[in-house]
Order: sequence, then structure tokens, then C-alpha cells
Amino acid sequence: MARVEAAGGVALKLVLLRLRGFPDRTCLLRGRVCFVELKRTDGRGVYARQQAHWRRVLTDLGFTVFVVESDAEFDAVMEFLK
Repeated sequence: MARVEAAGGVALKLVLLRLRGFPDRTCLLRGRVCFVELKRTDGRGVYARQQAHWRRVLTDLGFTVFVVESDAEFDAVMEFLK
């Protein structure tokens, strides 16, 4: 998330009570918005049913959702936010 902030954007961690599975970060930069679900690189991170639900809801509303497991995968987020 430091890369988003270094580029002049914000990476918000929204805490939604009673709404499990919402993406870990909401990234905003230069008029663009995307949602990022962060997963552990050791393979122990599980993509839960509630997370899949929120991904469908957000994409159906026209938003972009990324699931990121590595720094290399985060490059796609930065490219989107350019």
C-alpha cells in the first residue's frame, strides 16, 4: 500500500461491521478507484465465500477488484491506477 501512497494516492482499510469479506483495501489515485484483497504469500491465505460474494457485487457495480498474493501481482494494481 506504500506504493499507492508514494504515488500520491490513498489506500484505505475500511472496517465494515457485520459485512465480512469486504476487500482489504480501497485504493484511490488520480480519479480511479479499485479494491484489493491481500493474500499471504505462504499459501495459507484462503479466499472465503464472503470475499467471492463481495468481488461479484463490486464488479457488477462496475468496479475493479484485485486479489494480490505478491509484489509482482501488485504491479497490475499500480498500472490500473495510472
